Amino acid sequence: MINNIITTFPPFKTVSVVLSDTSTIKNLEDYLSVIFPSGNYLLSHFSGRPIYPEETLISLLNHSQYSNGKDFCMFRYVPRILGGKGGFGSQLRAAGGRMSSRKKRGEEENKLSCRDLNGRRIRKIKEEEELAKYIETASVQKREILAKRKRRLQAIIDAKPLSQRIKFDDNKYLEKNEMMIDDVKNTVKLVMEKSEYNSKITSMNGFNITDNPSNINKEQNTNSIYSKVLSLSTSKTSKRVNKWDEEFISSDDSEELEIK
Repeated sequence: MINNIITTFPPFKTVSVVLSDTSTIKNLEDYLSVIFPSGNYLLSHFSGRPIYPEETLISLLNHSQYSNGKDFCMFRYVPRILGGKGGFGSQLRAAGGRMSSRKKRGEEENKLSCRDLNGRRIRKIKEEEELAKYIETASVQKREILAKRKRRLQAIIDAKPLSQRIKFDDNKYLEKNEMMIDDVKNTVKLVMEKSEYNSKITSMNGFNITDNPSNINKEQNTNSIYSKVLSLSTSKTSKRVNKWDEEFISSDDSEELEIK
């Protein structure tokens, strides 16, 4: 008979099982499946070395790598854990690349403050090299800018004059425009006269027109007359403006056709 000590996972305790010498690992797994709840478990040697279901306990005990000179076998019984999708290695490599590039950039910045054998800063030497490159290319850039300006001016000079001068000679539109301005002026004049009339009535004899019912009726009549005049003037003005706009648009279309 061989004593087998199995370490388990919390909340279970270590289990000690005594089996015959000819018992296999499969028999030990069947025994443990009765004790523990149903699930997917892994039975392995305590040292982590792999074992197989067909192996017997006596063969494990005879192997020095499993028994270590002891008269009992030690196993570990733990539940299996599903693995992830992977990709952690690529993340580590990317992070390592970023760290190495940051380190190299920091080393370059630290080296810029160093001096060469002549005592000059390396930063100053690099700035002088960049300035020399800019001076070499600056003349070429200036020549290109001057050439572009010259081409633009030459295009303006070579432009062909217009074959037909466009002259605005629509006298009807000008007359209608003046009429529309006069209508607006008359409307504004009526509004101003009404406001002056109301102010004179309110200030007359030092009392409010609302104190006398007859004055109230006069004021209401005046307001009604004024509103009618204003509505008529605004309606006429809007009709004239709409009509003039239509005629002006049609005249513009005809002029465009003639020019073409």
